Amino acid sequence: MNRNSFQNIAVGMLISLILLSASGHCQSVNPYQAIDQNRANEILDMIKNLPEEKVKPIIEPLVKYLQSPDQDFHTEVIIAYVISRYNNRFLNTKDLPVLIEWIESVDFAGKPDDDLDWMYRALNNTGVLLKDISRLAESQSTYLKAIAVLRSMTRPDKLGIGSLYLNLATVRKQAGEYNSALEYLQQAMLIFNDCIKDSTLSQKANINKAKLLNNKGLVYQNLFNHEAAIEAFYKSIEMIKEFNITDEDMVYTNLSNSLIELNRFVEAREVLDIVLNKRADAEPDDRIRFLAMINKAQLIQLADKDELKALAELASMARIIEGQANPPLDLLVETKLLEGDLLRSTGNYSEALLRTREVLKLIATGPGDADIENAPENIRSLNTLDLINLLLLTSRIYRDMGEESGQIDYIRLAMRNYAATANLIDSTRGTLLQSSSQIELSRRQESSFDEMISVAYTLYLRTLDRDDLKNLFEFIEISKSAGLWRAMSDSETKSGIILAEDLSLEKEIDIKLSEVQGYLARQSASSAKNIELIKELEAESFRLNIKKDSLIRTYETKYPDYYRSKFDRSVISLDQTAASLRENEVMLQYSMTAEAIICIAVSRPESQVFMIPLDSLTMARTDFLINYMKGGYSTYNGSEMRSFYEASSGLYSILIQPFEGMIENKELIIIPDGLLNYISFDALIKPSGKAVKHDFHSYEYLIREHIVSYGFTATLYQFHPVHKKEATRSILAVAPVYKPARIQSIEFLRNKGDALPQLSGTLKEARSARESIGGRLLIKNGAREGTFKNICSDYTILHLAMHTLTDREKPMNSCLVFTPGSDKTEDGCLFSHEIYNLSLNSNLVVLSACETGSGELAAGEGIMSLGRAFLFAGCPVIIMTLWTVDDKSSEKIMSGFYSNLIKDQPIAAALRNSKLAYLAAADQLQAHPRFWAAVLPVGQNLTLDFPKPKSYAILWLLLIPVSLFGLFVTQWKKKSPPKAGI
Repeated sequence: MNRNSFQNIAVGMLISLILLSASGHCQSVNPYQAIDQNRANEILDMIKNLPEEKVKPIIEPLVKYLQSPDQDFHTEVIIAYVISRYNNRFLNTKDLPVLIEWIESVDFAGKPDDDLDWMYRALNNTGVLLKDISRLAESQSTYLKAIAVLRSMTRPDKLGIGSLYLNLATVRKQAGEYNSALEYLQQAMLIFNDCIKDSTLSQKANINKAKLLNNKGLVYQNLFNHEAAIEAFYKSIEMIKEFNITDEDMVYTNLSNSLIELNRFVEAREVLDIVLNKRADAEPDDRIRFLAMINKAQLIQLADKDELKALAELASMARIIEGQANPPLDLLVETKLLEGDLLRSTGNYSEALLRTREVLKLIATGPGDADIENAPENIRSLNTLDLINLLLLTSRIYRDMGEESGQIDYIRLAMRNYAATANLIDSTRGTLLQSSSQIELSRRQESSFDEMISVAYTLYLRTLDRDDLKNLFEFIEISKSAGLWRAMSDSETKSGIILAEDLSLEKEIDIKLSEVQGYLARQSASSAKNIELIKELEAESFRLNIKKDSLIRTYETKYPDYYRSKFDRSVISLDQTAASLRENEVMLQYSMTAEAIICIAVSRPESQVFMIPLDSLTMARTDFLINYMKGGYSTYNGSEMRSFYEASSGLYSILIQPFEGMIENKELIIIPDGLLNYISFDALIKPSGKAVKHDFHSYEYLIREHIVSYGFTATLYQFHPVHKKEATRSILAVAPVYKPARIQSIEFLRNKGDALPQLSGTLKEARSARESIGGRLLIKNGAREGTFKNICSDYTILHLAMHTLTDREKPMNSCLVFTPGSDKTEDGCLFSHEIYNLSLNSNLVVLSACETGSGELAAGEGIMSLGRAFLFAGCPVIIMTLWTVDDKSSEKIMSGFYSNLIKDQPIAAALRNSKLAYLAAADQLQAHPRFWAAVLPVGQNLTLDFPKPKSYAILWLLLIPVSLFGLFVTQWKKKSPPKAGI
């Protein structure tokens, strides 16, 4: 009997059984009870070999069966698996709702292992399909349920669990959660390494490990860590060769991407030649060959500088792909986008625009025709990254057309597409659960925002239209407002919508995660690492992240208002900023792109814009000033003082002087960007038209004429938490001591003794703060981390005069160091991730410590400092330091600051007046900016309302005469004779 005859008979038999059952002739026998593994395999064979129209009649009654309540579990799981295979084979999404509903409702507890294996395979297939159609959250939850199914077996399938972790890593990578993807890969690696020890599993485990290393390389590519990616790819290739695995060409192709990115063109060409020679006779639809050809075209463009040849290669490839029966959509989109960009760079704009329209047809979803020219903001796609790349390409085409022709309409079309891109990037941030992923997205799109800002400035310069200025301001804000603003507004929204029990559970998970991260940081810093403990901690961190992720996913259905709000985290507008300023305030909003510094000066009545090309002189002055203020040079050498004056006054002339007419007699709000975050604007020197006496007392610093405050962004500057309580006490002042023996007793601090010298001035500083305002002291051995965490929410002001340990690679592991060894329950290191979990009611935190305003400079975020953590925890104003400050000068400045504060001076004014008093009294050595300019107020220039310390002087003056009078009466009574009785 031939194959087709067999298949037709099988189909006929199955349909006959279904029809008999439906007509009531087989009511005593359920036709699906006959579906065992053999029958399922027969149907699967049909799915594999028959066209969809012939298989569909078989699947439809199976779907109906799965919808029927209280069916046989064994039959259900086999049918679910068959349906899942059908869905994957034909990319069928029509039956997905039925399958997902079954997955969510089915109870698998206590079921036989054989049935659980069928269910696991059905879940795995469904997870793959959901991933392929970009329904990533559902894909993730399906994979996690599959893991739960495998773990419930009497003999759990370890290799299957590892494979599911590998799939989950792919989902997280596709979602842009790259660090989460690495965590899943780490867990999968542990499982595969364990399985390799079992001779019955070792071959499959090694195959999966080779795949894992390839996936790890792909994740590192997305993190732009191409060196790490190359290392992972080469390890994968070694394993592939050792164990005769067939995926070598795919890994070589991925490897060539990273080699090209690092300009290692010779190696890339060798690798691609290996792949293309091996696959010269491959099938026309060979995916790996297409990917290698795409990379070869890029190599021709970048290494050979032959754009026309590269263009011809891509055009030829696009025709071959389009000629296939089922062309791979992702490869076709990538090819046409690359082709469109090459056409743009060669000036063939009409053909380039044609490619964008072709891509739009491939990726657009939703009703109606998508219009990339007139309504790009309305385009929807399941693949966000492809849509971002399409909008950027369209923007660049119109930008180049506008620059070449001088026609402003083209620039406006570019702006419209850039605006749609910016909004899409911003809303995509809302879908990312990890702040690290939000920051990574900003880093990946940094150059895109540079383009947007430059084009917006060009357009405003041409039109002088305020609407165009508004767009420029908004682009600058969006480019800066990544993780922190979203996290803060998200936290605020949750407080008003999410039920207390869910918030409590989320907080509990966050605290546990923070504890685990702290243990991991300490173990990683230990000289005697406990590898097994580190693995356990990583596994626990992984488990808690999954638990939190699952909880957050439930908010989508439980709290639809909250979920919708995640995509509306609008930044403050230019008009809102102007309206929020007082009459005596001017905000200077800076944007530092790769080519220029752009500044928008904003006041209530007007706004001005100025652009400075970012030339080598400006960069040299910026670098010099950053190092000089920190004391990085001999600093008192005459020629270096002149260099300091030239650098400082030079930056003043381009950053401040263009707005002198606007800022006269005004308070300034500085919103820096890029390297400007590391500069104290207080110490910029106003240029003098006459001979200058070079001494640190006489320079005309900016702070002499203006009260200066700072902000991370304009949006964050105006942000005030609504859902916070009122603090009941005035100040909590903390000043630890750092004894070498105590430092050595803490493993995490043992190798950091040099970074923790004794601070002799901080005790006096803390006492002075407490004496000025009243409150509580935690000093010496009383400066315990645990005590601080228990009571900090009660105080209006937190004053922390202590050391900081900054981790630039992992900013969340930066910490404030309390008195080492003084706390039985804590290690004395308050990590940044712990601060994020505090609920502060303070209006001011003073971080009088080493470099609390310093840290990694992240795109879209600014400096990843400890100060940001306190802002997130609920404190609107932070005084922090850009570099290590001498504790004696700090004590003098802070003492004057608090004296001014209790006179009802606003925060920035009180600090400025204290600095000026310090400068007036300091000697030539201590007038150097390194001693005073690092201390900056970040946040609004508020006047604090807190309980003032009571003055008992008048009470004593009243009490003395009363006491004397009482004493006189007592003595008089003693001397008076007693009266006679009656």
